[in-house]
Amino acid sequence: MLDGLQDEADRLKINLTMCNVNSHHFEEIFDSINTGGYHGLIVLGTELDDAFAKKLEHVSIHTVVLDNMVENYELDSVVMDNRGGAYAGVRYLIENGHSAIGFVKSKYDISNFSLRYEGYRSALEHYGIKFDEKYVFEVEPTMHGAYHDMLNALSKGRQLPSGFFAANDSMGAGVVKALKQYSYRIPEQVSMVGIDDLPFCSISDPMLTTMAIPKEMMGKLAMKRIHDKILNNETECLKQLVCPYLVKRESVSKWNGTLPPRP
Repeated sequence: MLDGLQDEADRLKINLTMCNVNSHHFEEIFDSINTGGYHGLIVLGTELDDAFAKKLEHVSIHTVVLDNMVENYELDSVVMDNRGGAYAGVRYLIENGHSAIGFVKSKYDISNFSLRYEGYRSALEHYGIKFDEKYVFEVEPTMHGAYHDMLNALSKGRQLPSGFFAANDSMGAGVVKALKQYSYRIPEQVSMVGIDDLPFCSISDPMLTTMAIPKEMMGKLAMKRIHDKILNNETECLKQLVCPYLVKRESVSKWNGTLPPRP
């Protein structure tokens, strides 16, 4: 996303300044944003909370939030279609014959993960597949944490689905590593679809099928939107969705008709 921001800023001849800020220190720079000669503000809002969003509504310059819909606020945004991306990933598993489909869920509730869970549930409902809570596995949202949490779940003998959709690639890869340690064959016994298309997906074993997010495009759209707002003094609120797309690799196969044995 940052590359897209910088490339579009260069194209539009915009002077871009980047800094790291969290909600606890926002008050310290609030005045400098409003009075420092800036014409626009782009916020990378992946983990943006309500308190921070409320403050952003009172910034006196044009503002665009990147990677968060901020649905309840009059703030422009550019965000991936998290619901649609998860829906499409689950649909791909269904198209490969899977009907026992699990979800690798983050222990921490942030907006993107919640929307991906909604997309998973929506796909099951649309295709007439009954949701089963036992197929939802909560893990740390990192590869290392997901690996250890999945090892713990497997040690308790939990029943596995024939396919998983993971709320991000790191969790998916961590779960795959744990499954392989228990001698499950991926994808012959358990299929996996992630989302994000992180660089390791193309070199993991097996290479991870995932929903790719055009992050560079998102950065460019955010910069173009802030440029248009500044140039035309636009006050209307515009929220833009960018659609993820499927990257087929090696971690999904046709369902073989049987569920994986218990560990």
